Order: sequence, then structure tokens, then C-alpha cells
Amino acid sequence: MRLYRYTYKISIKMSLPVRNHSFRFRCVPVTNTAQTVTVEKLKITPAAQTLYGVDAFGNRLLSGHYTPEHNSLEVLSEGVARLGEYALDEAGHGMYACASPLVPADKEMKTWLDDTAELSGRAEHKAEKIMQLVHGHMTYKAGVTQTKSTSAEVFRKRAGVCQDYSHLMISLCRMSGMQSRYVSGFVEGTGVSHAWVEVYGDDGRWYAYDPTYGTKIETGYIKLAQGRDASDCALNRGVYIGNALQTLGVDVTVEQI
Repeated sequence: MRLYRYTYKISIKMSLPVRNHSFRFRCVPVTNTAQTVTVEKLKITPAAQTLYGVDAFGNRLLSGHYTPEHNSLEVLSEGVARLGEYALDEAGHGMYACASPLVPADKEMKTWLDDTAELSGRAEHKAEKIMQLVHGHMTYKAGVTQTKSTSAEVFRKRAGVCQDYSHLMISLCRMSGMQSRYVSGFVEGTGVSHAWVEVYGDDGRWYAYDPTYGTKIETGYIKLAQGRDASDCALNRGVYIGNALQTLGVDVTVEQI
């Protein structure tokens, strides 16, 4: 087991004052068979009424409301997570084998996969082959895709960020008959949030793969949320009264202690 200290700050700035702001954040790591949050601190500025909940995918939610006029909202989530071997003893689910909004089935992708790789053996081994294919097919480049870009679009552009790498791997795994799901969270260092993939193994455990870096994850990744694709793991959603544009900033720091 290893201990990691994390700091996760979400900053929302409005171009004009707004009021009656209702919001929902995924900002607190989950606890599972590989990860336990031992210390947890949360601060919201300005101070707002909040409550905890859980969504349909088991992700922790922080919901709240702030009535007075304001032009910014900041959530600071800090804590310590104990991480073990990244192999989750959780049941699979059929929804992770089906197409989803950002991960559609695509004949061109399936033909490419069949022509490029010979997949056999255990699900974990097939997933690792697909991960390496995705890593080799893609070039990391920000600004060429959008948050709503599908895996089919990403496949044809051959470029994108961690969300895009993960969507492409998930799509190829599902078309190969494997359950796979999207994961968002943190990795050691300073930067922003990261995305990777979990695949359901033949032994009934979920294993993790990072196609952006082309590596099977053993430990050191703090899991924040999971879902069919990124649309199930949005960092924040909210509504307010006011004619303002908002800018989102995310800062993450993770260090082993």
C-alpha cells in the first residue's frame, strides 16, 4: 500500500455577476477495493449550502446552491488516499459492453482492428494489445477535438488528448466483446485531471490501462469517477440566473507521502 496526498481545485469565473447558482461537482475520490480515502477536506468559496450524494455509476457527488450575487465559485478538495494493486473486485455490467453516446460502434474501426491485430487469449491480454494499438495510432495534441467528440471522430483524426485516447480504446474493446469503462482521476505530479480505461477481466476483476502513456496501471492513479464514457463523468454541471459566460479552471497536485 502507498499513501498519496492530493489537492484538487476547480475554479469557475463568470463574466458578469450571477445569482441562484445550483451546482453539482464530482470532486471527491471514490473508495473501492484498491483505493481508500483516509483524509478528506472540502472547502467551497463563497460558502454555500451543500450535500453529498452518489450517482448511478457509484461516483460521489457534491451538490449545492448559492443564492446571493457572485462572479466566481471555487471548490478545493484535499485529502490522502491509500492505494494498493489496481485490480478491482467489482461485478461487471452489460452496459459497459454496449455503445454509448461518445463511444459508438463503427464498422471502419472494427475492420481496421480485425486487419491490424490478432486478438486471442484472456481479456486482460487482449486489452493490453488494444491499448498499444491506440497508443501507436494516436498523436497527443490538444485543441483538435472537443469534449463531445466521439471515438469514431477521434479514430479518423488520429490525434487528441487523454479523453480521446480512452474513448478510442473503450470502443475497440467493446467491439471485441469486452466490458470496458471510462475513468477520470489524478496521477502523480502537477497539472490537470486525467482519463484512463478499466476492462473487465476473465477472472471477474477490473484492470486499468492508460492508452495515453501506453501502460498497464499497477498503482499510483487516484480514481475520481467512472462511467460509460466522459459524458457520465463531468467535473461540474450547474445553472444560474444571469447573462454571463463562465470559464473553468482545474488544478491538480498529487504526491506520494
